Amino acid sequence: MIEPAQEAFSGFVFKIQANMDPKHRDRVAFVRIVSGRFDAGMQVLHGRTGKMVRLNAPQTFMARERTAVESAWPGDVVGVMDRRELRIGDSLATEPGVVFANIPRFAPEHFARVILSDPMKRKQLDAGLRQLTEEGAAQVFFTSGTDVTSPTPIVGAVGQLQFDVMMHRLAHEYGVTARLEKINSRYPRWITGSESDLARATRDPARTLLYDSKGQPLLLFENEWRMRWALDHEPGVTFHEVSQ
Repeated sequence: MIEPAQEAFSGFVFKIQANMDPKHRDRVAFVRIVSGRFDAGMQVLHGRTGKMVRLNAPQTFMARERTAVESAWPGDVVGVMDRRELRIGDSLATEPGVVFANIPRFAPEHFARVILSDPMKRKQLDAGLRQLTEEGAAQVFFTSGTDVTSPTPIVGAVGQLQFDVMMHRLAHEYGVTARLEKINSRYPRWITGSESDLARATRDPARTLLYDSKGQPLLLFENEWRMRWALDHEPGVTFHEVSQ
């Protein structure tokens, strides 16, 4: 347990937001302070990589207004400029050994292929989907490992509104015009097991094999009955509701 009154600084990243200032393509990581005192420009240990990072240009936000912050305390939230070093759930501390539990991420309930209107915009689409994934605003899947050159990337969302927000941001922040083609399969389950067991489990044509942004395999099922059947008849495979 880490008490707020402890002197050593600690905190965690709970949100990433890009393009808050479209003119500068900024990327802000929001840090919740758990213990100790935060000072502008301080260097802290990045729990995931073990490297030292400097927390530059801290700010607080109220609607469209930003206010520079010199110091902050447990319970405060500050936004720091991020150069793609930080991710949601990252632990930051002045002392080694501080790693907070991961922030839960809901499994998608809806899936759709992203169909580009202009194939020449593929690079912008990849950049936009990568950023939205890092923010947690979308989950992107591929049909072959982490092959971002896949002709039709697949996006997952918890609800339809998430799709609407995703398409709006792609259009207004990355200049990408696209449409979504819904996939009937759902009920995602991440799978782990031996190579032979996984190969057998993924051969069934009624199951759709995908890979998430970290290269982890998962299966989509046409209906709940097929999912239950797989859980009962694939003893060598472990099915997970969320990515491990």
